[in-house]
Amino acid sequence: PAAQGYAGVPLAPLLEPLQPPRPQPTVQQRIPEPTDPVAEPCLDVFKGGVNVGRHVLGTIKTVWALGRAPDQCDVVLNHESISRKHAELNKQGMFMFLIDLGSAHGTTLDGVRIETNAPIRVCKGANIRFGASTRVYVYRE
Repeated sequence: PAAQGYAGVPLAPLLEPLQPPRPQPTVQQRIPEPTDPVAEPCLDVFKGGVNVGRHVLGTIKTVWALGRAPDQCDVVLNHESISRKHAELNKQGMFMFLIDLGSAHGTTLDGVRIETNAPIRVCKGANIRFGASTRVYVYRE
């Protein structure tokens, strides 16, 4: 029962009821490049901030397909939001480029969604995400 004030009129509460905090937009945390040396280009795989694997790209090829289809891709990415042939890494001289191949759910480089079929340079330590997967792929060389 509310406290009664003058002439039986209920007193207004001094404090508003505590409301649960509103959810804040999620900010994708950047995974720093690991410090262990690597001999050739690779993608270190992180889930929940923990290193869970590595895809070695090697130095013989210059183009690597990435996606769900093992018969079409050099690097297989297992998540329902990832296209069969989702993206491509392309080495041109000393530089590596990432290309989204028109995937349904997109590709992000350092938190920014990249345009379809527009090569974008990937620098050492870059964080790459494919589709809605929570895995982060850190480019290393």
